[in-house]
Amino acid sequence: ATYSLMKCGIQLAKEVPVVFGGVNYPNWGLLKHHPNVTGFHDKIAFNENISVAKELFGEHVRLFTMLDTTYIDRQIRRDAKEQFKGYKVTGFIDNPELSPEEQIRLAQEEGYTRFMAIPLRNARNHSNATFMWVLNRSYRDQCYIQLKRDYTTINIGSICGSPSLTAINEAFGFGEKLLGGYITSLPIQVEEEVKTAVRILHGASPSDIPIVESRKEYVVDWNTMTQIGLSKESIPAKYRIINIPFRDEYPFLWGALVASFVLFLILFFASLWWLYLREQMRKKQALIALADEKETLSLAIEGGMTYAWRLDKGCFVFEDAFWASQGLNPRQLSFKEFMSFIHPDHWEGVKFNWRNLKSAHKKIVQELCNFDGKGYSGGSFVILLNSFRVVNIKQQVCCSTYKI
Repeated sequence: ATYSLMKCGIQLAKEVPVVFGGVNYPNWGLLKHHPNVTGFHDKIAFNENISVAKELFGEHVRLFTMLDTTYIDRQIRRDAKEQFKGYKVTGFIDNPELSPEEQIRLAQEEGYTRFMAIPLRNARNHSNATFMWVLNRSYRDQCYIQLKRDYTTINIGSICGSPSLTAINEAFGFGEKLLGGYITSLPIQVEEEVKTAVRILHGASPSDIPIVESRKEYVVDWNTMTQIGLSKESIPAKYRIINIPFRDEYPFLWGALVASFVLFLILFFASLWWLYLREQMRKKQALIALADEKETLSLAIEGGMTYAWRLDKGCFVFEDAFWASQGLNPRQLSFKEFMSFIHPDHWEGVKFNWRNLKSAHKKIVQELCNFDGKGYSGGSFVILLNSFRVVNIKQQVCCSTYKI
């Protein structure tokens, strides 16, 4: 895209500021005629990516790549030859002084790396079947490295039977089984271009911003890792893993979140259950209160004066109006004091009912009582447990109702 823009011949292409990135081999001669263009040179790091292959697949890994005879391929070969100077790499650059047998012997020596470049033109001319056999054959300790991406190498990583690395960021992380490498990742590329564009927008001239090499990082793709059976523990700490699920990147935090969510659900449903039980209890209490009100109304209809009372810590507490009707001062009565108001002939029955008060169902008894000291002419006495109780002053009889 950068070359096409500069070669299109449009005048704006020489006037509008341009920032490029991801260019492995810039056309330096063409760039000299475009002072409005600047950017970042994504220079392939050959030796660093060989180190990646050795770190992930062992010291004796054998590498291969696909090259053609285009301008980019020639640039790759020239750049590789320059970077491999002083390094023990054999097989990549055709060396007429070394026979194939000598190259194999060197590769078997300690420290040497076998890096083959399969010529695509020859492979197509001789036999497409042979070329596909090479790709799909799963050799032990063999690894493919992507050095370019065009119509001849597209999707090679997916159809290759061996693990695949990449020295460029194209297609990495997008389902083509490229494990990773030492590359300028897309986040770095975008960051560098945006920062440079901001400088230009703030007044800097593109001609004053030199073209520099892009920053690189060690990256691997989680999805490809799982496909080829590599564990997270086998990846060195300096590598950044992309596409990794949150639960695998932060297992302890994920476990804590899951446990917290489960605990939240338990507490949530427990609170719903508690609210349900509370509502049922309120409903039950409302029904009891309704029954008490009905019974109180029934007594009121019968005539006489009706008063409420309750049990409080084993003592009988009557409303003040009751004591006023009897001409007495309000006070609490213990069971013993309460018994003093009951006719002696009824004591045994009252004591029996008192002992069984907690387990009693509704029970109505009639007792003679004397509250005002003027003889046993008090009237009806009604007891309702766990609710307000009622006293109905009638003639000669105390009626007691026990109910849970």
